[in-house]
Amino acid sequence: AEAVAKVQSRRYDAVLMDSQMPVMDGISATREIRRLPGLHALPIIALSANCDPQQVVEYLDAGMNDHLVKPIDGNNLLATLRRWIVH
Repeated sequence: AEAVAKVQSRRYDAVLMDSQMPVMDGISATREIRRLPGLHALPIIALSANCDPQQVVEYLDAGMNDHLVKPIDGNNLLATLRRWIVH
């Protein structure tokens, strides 16, 4: 819920979305963000400790652009952000 509120208050280049959050999970938050005007193209990258292929499909189906597995590898994080952030 906090992520949904924050993207409405200012511009972000990307969102790193934890899949397990209190109040609203990452899939629900992503769906809410995608419904907001002007945020359809905002890169949203799932973060999870799970690399289950079916769960990754659920993230992508919800509107996330990509997925990173925790613990986050710095080089992989930077490569993923470069792939999705366009200026």
